[in-house]
Amino acid sequence: SQYASAAKDTPTPNFDDSNSAEPKVAVDPAKQEAVDIAPAPKAKPNQSKPDFFYRYRNGISPLLGFAFDTKANDDGSGTVTILGIRYLFASETLSAYELGAELLSNGSGTVHAGKRWDSSRSRFRPYTTAGLGMRIVPKDQVATVLRKEHVQLRGGAGFEYLSLDPISTRVEFGAIATLKSFQAQVLLGMNWAW
Repeated sequence: SQYASAAKDTPTPNFDDSNSAEPKVAVDPAKQEAVDIAPAPKAKPNQSKPDFFYRYRNGISPLLGFAFDTKANDDGSGTVTILGIRYLFASETLSAYELGAELLSNGSGTVHAGKRWDSSRSRFRPYTTAGLGMRIVPKDQVATVLRKEHVQLRGGAGFEYLSLDPISTRVEFGAIATLKSFQAQVLLGMNWAW
């Protein structure tokens, strides 16, 4: 066939440089650059890599503090002492749900649920919170949960610092609003994590 005869007539390529059509250029040894063949310098460690990673996901926090409440006491004084507890549910992200309860020195209390957003997983962990709560007033008895003026809108900011693994110091500043009152809180406590 015509393809077989064309393959026979094609010359075999020669890859030998000795017959190259390009002329060889002579290089002056004095003009050649020196090549450094020393090993590459060691890379510096990444400075942005954190030196600590907070591995815990759950936590329980007993808290003690005070609050100024516009409707705290019948005698008109607005400062109350707070004893509270919070439970942080496990989460793989920097946000998690938190439940809590507080007893106030005027005999009332609150139960609340919300979300917490941590800004890091280092020893020092600032966070913000937002949620809803229900003020419990003993004189209202069972009707306390039916009164819309006891529903709370809660927000706050604070931080935890890992002081003795797995215990962290916790400081929180909170603001709580209802239809008829406002409360500003300062809380201090510990967080036991696992």
